Amino acid sequence: MMKKIQLTKIDLDAQGTHLVANCTIESNHVDALLIIDTGASKSVFDSSYLQQDDFVYIETETLESSQLTEMVSGSIIQITSLCIGGIVFNNFEALAMSLNHVNSLYSRFASKPIVGLIGGDFLNKHAASISYKTMMLTIY
Repeated sequence: MMKKIQLTKIDLDAQGTHLVANCTIESNHVDALLIIDTGASKSVFDSSYLQQDDFVYIETETLESSQLTEMVSGSIIQITSLCIGGIVFNNFEALAMSLNHVNSLYSRFASKPIVGLIGGDFLNKHAASISYKTMMLTIY
């Protein structure tokens, strides 16, 4: 079944345009934004916004980030309930780690905190397509 998520464009000066979607972590009602990151292989959530009741720990993972010069460590988790653009996703798997560097960059441009990045794992699983014309993320 096709579903549509409204996107918003954020212009980061000379650094380009980024797309974000509204999101709510259901258990603690944090109203925030997710960056749609087609270059990220995994979806990532900021561990500082997650409460113990929000997720189940799966395993620890170390990966190399193209944006950083060193290895990054985080935990693979399953978020119990997450609402993205009005659509509820249960048992959403992602990498949990600090995104302080992302929030410090976006705080000047976004009215809500960035709690995560939607990566290629989610986009591929849901056969996603992005329309810049309608500012919609279509998923199946």
